[in-house]
Amino acid sequence: MPARRLRPEYFRRWWYGKGISRARLEALHPVTELGLDLRLVPTVAGVPRFMFRSAARDAARWVKAVVHGDRGERFAAETQLCYFGGQLHERLRHR
Repeated sequence: MPARRLRPEYFRRWWYGKGISRARLEALHPVTELGLDLRLVPTVAGVPRFMFRSAARDAARWVKAVVHGDRGERFAAETQLCYFGGQLHERLRHR
């Protein structure tokens, strides 16, 4: 494995790209693996409303981790925010 794949920047880009990929997949197949039909959920600017709730929870998790000095938890929350950013970017791009 190349050393660059062990850097935080790589994981941030990877999660952001995963968000983009997931948004594209859901545009083609709007029924999730859990059976949720994304065509029927409330949205804000084309983004499912529940995603904003999750992002707010991850942002709060990130702040708490920063305050407590928990680097692992901070980074875990950060990657989920990167995922949300990719989803948001892709969904807004195709509105």
